[in-house]
Amino acid sequence: MKGLLALPMSALVLGTVSPVQETAVGDREAGRLAYVETGCSACHGLEGQGAGNTGSRLAPDPIPFPAFSAYIRQPTGNMPPYTAAVLGPDALADMYAFLESIPDPPDADSILPAP
Repeated sequence: MKGLLALPMSALVLGTVSPVQETAVGDREAGRLAYVETGCSACHGLEGQGAGNTGSRLAPDPIPFPAFSAYIRQPTGNMPPYTAAVLGPDALADMYAFLESIPDPPDADSILPAP
């Protein structure tokens, strides 16, 4: 059952969930557009950096794709669910590729003036 999240077998048998691929191969520019157009940037910031109390940090180093995908579809808290009708699997993979492409910020010592 490689590629599946830890779910009760009954959920798979009943068809209430679908298998989630382990990795995402997407187009980062299309993902950036999807991220902005679906409103993710309003809560999580334009670069996925998080925005105070409205949305957690998504990048750099996003959570593994299966967990990301599952959370997008069935979130907790105040985030609305993004079903496949709203954000298709290709757009979801693109969005993940965008988040993966965001580099780590520079080390503070490299941007602060020397004492």
